[in-house]
Amino acid sequence: MKRKWLCCEIDPEDEYFYCGSASGDIVEINIENALHKRMAPCGKNFSLGVRSLAILPNCDIIVGGGDGTIAKISI
Repeated sequence: MKRKWLCCEIDPEDEYFYCGSASGDIVEINIENALHKRMAPCGKNFSLGVRSLAILPNCDIIVGGGDGTIAKISI
């Protein structure tokens, strides 16, 4: 499966990084061993891709979609 990554953010503990794709999903990858852990959101992707990510101190993620959508995802 091919993906075009539009943004990336690293968590405060430097354990995982999160990448937002042009297809509207977010992938969590372990930095130490480069293994894919999970994908979000389940069921409905963000329209026009994930354009920006921000990780909050409690490890929730604020997502900005290409259609102007802003959402908070708990991981």
